[in-house]
Amino acid sequence: MNTDIRIGMLLNETEDAALLLKAARRLYPEAHIVAIISNHASLPDNIQADEIMRSELSPLHLLIKGGFAQFVKELQGKQFDLFIIRFASLKLRLMAALTNATRCEIWLQGGTIWPTAVKVRVALQEYFRGRLVGTTSLVRIYLSILFSWVSRHHSR
Repeated sequence: MNTDIRIGMLLNETEDAALLLKAARRLYPEAHIVAIISNHASLPDNIQADEIMRSELSPLHLLIKGGFAQFVKELQGKQFDLFIIRFASLKLRLMAALTNATRCEIWLQGGTIWPTAVKVRVALQEYFRGRLVGTTSLVRIYLSILFSWVSRHHSR
């Protein structure tokens, strides 16, 4: 079995973790897949990962407990070619960037896959640029609704 590709998947405690691993195995049948899960998570026996790494997954809790640097060092030691996260949150993007993986992706529900930054500075820029665009869009929608309401009531 050719295991040149090393994939890390940071999984939350949801029922779809097994489905995500199955999808990763289908996309990369020869890869060595490491499922990174919470100490408290349970996975089915037929999980499609070559390795399971258990840890506290909250960066804040890891920092408070003093285990963040060790966790990042362990992830970097795995030398991932691809690191997959489930949500586009800032803390997960930063954690993905800290792994030093060759590439990172965000796998969203419904099969959407977004490439994301592999450098911390770029991950920060990408996240806040997205937040700014989203906030700007919401403000435009709100103002459009407000002004249409005002113009309807003013014209009466």
